[in-house]
Amino acid sequence: MKLLLGAFALFLSGDLSPAASLEEVANFPNQQITGVSLSKNGRIFVNFPDWSDDHTISVAELIDRQPKAFPNEEWNKPGSPATHFVCVQSVVVDGNDALWVLDPAAPKMQDPVPGGPKLVKIDLKTNHIVQTVPFRRRDRAKEKLPKRCAYRYEYSYRLHHGVGHGCDRRG
Repeated sequence: MKLLLGAFALFLSGDLSPAASLEEVANFPNQQITGVSLSKNGRIFVNFPDWSDDHTISVAELIDRQPKAFPNEEWNKPGSPATHFVCVQSVVVDGNDALWVLDPAAPKMQDPVPGGPKLVKIDLKTNHIVQTVPFRRRDRAKEKLPKRCAYRYEYSYRLHHGVGHGCDRRG
């Protein structure tokens, strides 16, 4: 999958001038990307969900067009689902330049791994995890895990796709 940052940066900046151009910044022919985000100072973050046997990394920063495990190798290796990425679905840099990682923890499109679904906040100044918000399932028949999160300043909003659920604000 080719990652064309020009289109992404163009969308963010709102620059629709004829001089704007697209530039390929990375190419991942054997992996699917479901999230890409750009920090204020131009750092590029991507994520790869664990949907196939080709999965090798969950969250990465692009450095010299190559994915480097982010925030470190440990979080990208198999391990305790509460302290490792399981199957990341999206990455978003917020207005405060923090990276939010949504991990529904459902590898290979199966049921979520117990204790794995979470939202992780990473401080891009230190590259350290500063907050982990676990998602708990109370009623498996009625409640579904979030598929997307919206971010506004210090709050994240979980968007539910279940009966009687809308949007929960988390501070």
